[in-house]
Amino acid sequence: MQSRLKRWPDWLASLLAGVYAPLVLVYWLLRWFAGDRWWWLAFLNNFAVWYFLPLIVLLPLALLARSRRGLLLLLPIVALAAITLVPYYIPTAQAEAAGPSLRVVTFNVWGGNGTLVADHYNRVADWLRQVDADVVIMQEVPPSQRAREDGFLGLGDLYPQQIALDTDEWTNVIITRLPVVAQESHAMTETQPRYQRVVVEFGGEQIAVYSVHTMLPVRPDPHIEVPIRSLYESVLLRYDETMRNWQLDYLLDQLANEPLPYIVAGDFNTSDQSLAYTRLATDMHDSFREAGAGFSTTWPLVVVRGDAWAGIPPLVRIDYIWHSDGWIAETAERGPALGSDHLPMMATLARVMP
Repeated sequence: MQSRLKRWPDWLASLLAGVYAPLVLVYWLLRWFAGDRWWWLAFLNNFAVWYFLPLIVLLPLALLARSRRGLLLLLPIVALAAITLVPYYIPTAQAEAAGPSLRVVTFNVWGGNGTLVADHYNRVADWLRQVDADVVIMQEVPPSQRAREDGFLGLGDLYPQQIALDTDEWTNVIITRLPVVAQESHAMTETQPRYQRVVVEFGGEQIAVYSVHTMLPVRPDPHIEVPIRSLYESVLLRYDETMRNWQLDYLLDQLANEPLPYIVAGDFNTSDQSLAYTRLATDMHDSFREAGAGFSTTWPLVVVRGDAWAGIPPLVRIDYIWHSDGWIAETAERGPALGSDHLPMMATLARVMP
């Protein structure tokens, strides 16, 4: 009896490792060979790195229990985790910048949030004044803020150039202190969302700045008929990347013909673990992957009375500052919780002059 009791930690460690390790290996095999072929696999791909989290408990348990079987089962997962995670903590090697630099912020302020406290937009404006970016790219700015006499979010004194999509709903806005040469917008279709393209003068040349907000990757009807009680359940049960990916492909087609050096930022509703991200990263450079470290997830924050509840961290990064060749990211980081379900991203980009 005592011998059995002594062996139970080994038995438990082996059992848990024996369940966990095959599940993770099966998932990664499906990801490698099936990609995003099925909606449920495409959904799971958004959270790929989180599937290594149980190692924090299981590996010490196997070591303490001296479970050889448990360790043998976990070691391949440890190796896979190292191969997957380590690159996120090694900034990309950069060439030296020879040209001027500018500060960029992107932030989805969540214009449809009905729980925001009265001073939400004042907090956003105060933070933006502290950051003092050259270009601020916002999504979901409501009509009430666009109609202010003192400018969007009351920042007209700091950012005299303020361009919004023409709509009665919350929408994309670009504000900047740089001279604006041209502006336009285009529907990405597959039911609409539009992107902005603004040409500004910077460092003696013209550059293009894009503000993007793609559709949430859901379809009208759920894959499984069950009561949907919240946004997060709705995203899971109706998950479908078809329309969002169509919009991303349309955007990439436009950027392929962009004659100017460009910056593209916004809410892409695309996890940096997804295969759609891989397509974007093939044609553009992710500022955070270049100059940041780790994951800096930006969504979803659980918002209670206008403030992010610190006990529920965001799970994925869907907000990005991309750039074309001819730039390098000198810094890139995530901003603070300001009452939105998103966290802002900011980066300092420098021109690489020929």
